Amino acid sequence: MLQGIKVLDLSRLYPGPMASWLLADMGAEVIKVEDPQQGDYFREMGPSFDGMSTYYRSINGNKKSVILDLKQDQDRETFYTLVRQSQVLLESFRPGVASRLKVGYEDLKPLQPSLVYCSLSAYGQESPLKNRPAHDLNVVALSGILHLMGLQDKPIPVPPIQLADVTSAYYAVIAILGGVLNQARTGQGSYVDVSMLDSLYNWLAIHIASEEKPLRREDMELSGNLVCYNIYETKEGRHIAFAPLEPKFWKNFCRAIHREDLLSQHMERAEPGNSTYETVKAIFRSKTLEEWRPLLEEYDACWEPVLTPEEALNTAHIQQRNLLLQRGKGFTELAFPLKASTLSSKPRREAPRAGQDQEEVVGGLIQLCLRSEVT
Repeated sequence: MLQGIKVLDLSRLYPGPMASWLLADMGAEVIKVEDPQQGDYFREMGPSFDGMSTYYRSINGNKKSVILDLKQDQDRETFYTLVRQSQVLLESFRPGVASRLKVGYEDLKPLQPSLVYCSLSAYGQESPLKNRPAHDLNVVALSGILHLMGLQDKPIPVPPIQLADVTSAYYAVIAILGGVLNQARTGQGSYVDVSMLDSLYNWLAIHIASEEKPLRREDMELSGNLVCYNIYETKEGRHIAFAPLEPKFWKNFCRAIHREDLLSQHMERAEPGNSTYETVKAIFRSKTLEEWRPLLEEYDACWEPVLTPEEALNTAHIQQRNLLLQRGKGFTELAFPLKASTLSSKPRREAPRAGQDQEEVVGGLIQLCLRSEVT
């Protein structure tokens, strides 16, 4: 898909590397440009496999790595040579840092006018918050989403998934692909400013459309406030995600349990004391998950079991879609989640160690320059 596109990746940790990982899996040549002092310190965070973090390994496959000190003139000139050969650059410095290093968009545009330059930061390049340090939790807190996760009279939970990191990575990829299309059509480059916080606001799009009253979890229909869109406990303490929003699916459920008297009540509020809600809770508690499975599948009732992560990674769906890559005992990697006839079928290259491709990339540049001088 993206064969022939070279991406220079100056980012580290999670959002930027995840974005470049997706580009790499679509065929782009991604070169991680790392500083000699620390490089991408995601390598040292979390569980280790063969001397490198599984966190780092999971989102840095199919990439190359070189070490360049952008504070030094000679290495910066080498980097400039790479820029002249590249179509995309991704960086995740705090606003202003890239310019101080003389690798900002305005510094590189004269060298490669068609360059698609993407800056990914917590709050964007122009914001009163732009100079504040931030991780995912800080950004989710400012978006309003973290507040909506809390239940009344209970502490607000820390999300187990890094929502801002992942969401902004996807938006960066969308923006970069748009820039590459424009590049192919017009020959012109573009500058893209991706904010983690801005990316999260779109999660609230359908909820903030009405300004009639403050946005509260208890007023949001799809946050557990409807009988027909809820999570129910089974007899043995497992749970079922139940979502027959459409009348046809609710009708199927009523037929399955022989309770046609509930047909008109599927949009009832899921509130303690509501007779429909209490009835449906009692019905689900009357059978085990395995007893419910054949019945609800037969009647097409729009339901699924709530699985543990371990169970989720051992389903027939995972196997048929070939979504897992086994790297060895102790490390499992997710495959690229999209299926397309133009995607390469060759095995994914393992995540690189710092500077692993120095000789190939930088040495190749030196040889190219020498040949140019001779001719």
